[in-house]
Amino acid sequence: MTNRSGRQARWGVAAVGVGIVLTLAFFALPPVIDNLGTADSNDDSRAETSAGGVPERPDDAFAMTVEYVIDGDTVKARATHANDVMPTSERVSVRLIGIDTPELRPEPECWSQEATDHLSALLPEGSIVWVAPDQEWYDRYDRALMYLWNESGDFVNYELMAAGDARSLVVRPNDLHAELFARAETDARAIGSGQWGACVF
Repeated sequence: MTNRSGRQARWGVAAVGVGIVLTLAFFALPPVIDNLGTADSNDDSRAETSAGGVPERPDDAFAMTVEYVIDGDTVKARATHANDVMPTSERVSVRLIGIDTPELRPEPECWSQEATDHLSALLPEGSIVWVAPDQEWYDRYDRALMYLWNESGDFVNYELMAAGDARSLVVRPNDLHAELFARAETDARAIGSGQWGACVF
């Protein structure tokens, strides 16, 4: 009886010891499920960013109202509210940074009308466009130099490049998205999009 009680006591101590070890081991291990979930989530967000690298509208973008489209890379618009970048609510010319479309005037170049029509479709008269500058805000013609996002969230500068409506144009220091635009032009050329399939160069 004494031996049996002793064995029971030893088994009880052993069981308690094993329980303590397992408990410590459990809390020492990293939260594998949580980490995997976080990693998957981060991977998804990285994939969304790297799939085309097309940026969404930045937080510091401000609203303007589109008056009309001048040509494939320039619009007339007015700021909804005056701010540091746009100190007036008067109508101004807004030149899209990083792209250059065929000239519409004085003589229309090949694909100039198509590029203008595409920009008009992306930015209808009276619509709100969200704009953000790069390093230099104005050019020597006093045009506001901007990246544009329309009401649907499309990055307008990029959309024109990807459609083959424009060439990439790097004028430093405004080169934040220069690599993205260069890739878009290369891709458009490769498949003959827009002017690359219609015009002779």
